[in-house]
Amino acid sequence: MDTQVFPNLKQGLIHNNTRSSAAVKTNEFIKLLTTTIFDMNTSHNSSINYGLNINMMPRTDNERLLFNMVKSEFNKLGAYDYKMTKKDSIPILELMALYNIVTYSNKIGQSTLTPIMSDI
Repeated sequence: MDTQVFPNLKQGLIHNNTRSSAAVKTNEFIKLLTTTIFDMNTSHNSSINYGLNINMMPRTDNERLLFNMVKSEFNKLGAYDYKMTKKDSIPILELMALYNIVTYSNKIGQSTLTPIMSDI
């Protein structure tokens, strides 16, 4: 995900480097995905994870507006699949959910994607 899927989505590539989608490339959720270095993991090694550089626990009206806009953009990705091979594809939203489970244990927090995937 970190080395192929996310970089491809940021370029709008949804079919393993062969088909581009302008709607995916310009999607605000995809555009706001950034890498973060975490140094607090069980192996005490740093890791690079993707997340959003917005307040995931919005408190002010402006924060809620931005959060809801990004959540809406995330939901628009439900119309697209990411094609892994010539025969196999997976919905982009499922890829994001799996990434969130594996990377963040589906916990709610400032650095996780869980708040975008569920109602607060």
